[in-house]
Amino acid sequence: MSNSITKLVLSSYKGISSGVKTVSKDISSTKSYLLDNARSGWSYGRQVSQMKNLSKVEGLYTKTKFAVKQTKLRKQDLPAVAGLIGAFSPIPGGSLIGYGLGKLIQFLRK
Repeated sequence: MSNSITKLVLSSYKGISSGVKTVSKDISSTKSYLLDNARSGWSYGRQVSQMKNLSKVEGLYTKTKFAVKQTKLRKQDLPAVAGLIGAFSPIPGGSLIGYGLGKLIQFLRK
């Protein structure tokens, strides 16, 4: 009896461990993709504000506008972004719930 329980616990641990690795890899790739796009847009906005010789406030607005405009969400980014939104909710475990809902929406949109 205890041998079967041990096998069950080990298989559950391996499944959870691989799931955590998958989630963390997904979040990491989404983070790097969005940061790269935002940095690219910010850089382009900086060039535009320097060419137009804008004030600091106008330059900040221009850089922010281009950073947001350059950052596009892909379909595969939905679970990570939903998990981030869920992390700020008052619901305990909101990030996991948000990630799961994002995966569900991603699956249903296929």
